[in-house]
Amino acid sequence: ECFTNPERYWLPSQVCSTYVFTPNFSPGNGWKYSNTNYLLLGMIINSLQGTSYATELHNRILTPLNLMHTYFSVEDSLPDNIAHEWTDLNGDGILEDYYATHPRTAFYSMAWSAGAIFSTAEDIANWGKALLTGQVLAGSSLQQMLSFHQSSGYGFGIYRINAADRTLWGHNGATA
Repeated sequence: ECFTNPERYWLPSQVCSTYVFTPNFSPGNGWKYSNTNYLLLGMIINSLQGTSYATELHNRILTPLNLMHTYFSVEDSLPDNIAHEWTDLNGDGILEDYYATHPRTAFYSMAWSAGAIFSTAEDIANWGKALLTGQVLAGSSLQQMLSFHQSSGYGFGIYRINAADRTLWGHNGATA
């Protein structure tokens, strides 16, 4: 729907009621990455705080960490020099510049708190440093985040990737 009606603005509740289906397994009997959990977290933040997710994101994380070039694309204006997202729009195996050629309202409103954030390389580096040095999470939460699932290499919001004889931590940023 985000490609056929790219100007539609999706509310998180509409995404959940339209695209969330029967669970893949009963609680405690499996593991699978899901953006839905991040949507639900954003909805909980809105409900508890009585403000927008963007306001809480800026007030609690971006501004205190001086991440002044990080944007919640659903509500913030993006500067012209932001990195563009490339994706295979028609299934031909060729990546196209989605950012430059299509309205992004549907795509980013569907991703919402699960991944509609844009940032500069410098802000991403500063975010990583703050996150991994205990400026964002308590030590016990950081330790839990870095406890990676055996089969997937995924922790709580972060991947462990082995490449070129190095261990990297991060996230691919895909919204699927």
